[in-house]
Amino acid sequence: MNAIRIFLWLCEDIYLIEELNNAEWIILETLEYRLKWPGPMSWLCQFEDIKDSNILILSQYLIELTLLDEKFLEWPISYVTVAGFYLTLHLCQNNWITI
Repeated sequence: MNAIRIFLWLCEDIYLIEELNNAEWIILETLEYRLKWPGPMSWLCQFEDIKDSNILILSQYLIELTLLDEKFLEWPISYVTVAGFYLTLHLCQNNWITI
């Protein structure tokens, strides 16, 4: 049984396959086909308006360093990203930056 048939079975066949396909297309069009894993870089992109690119580059480097140690895997990606960004601000002596 494929996933669509299982889904329809779980919904007690109240939908047709065509309706499900149309719903998928509507979702994709609404998202403008931007499907991506919510990894650290997608979180860091929230800060892309920062004028100092060195802050973003160093933040990205520190975040990527966490991939080398399995102890960081227990933390949510958003925490790791914010921690890397905050550490970068601290290292660059920027307590507050203009966006």
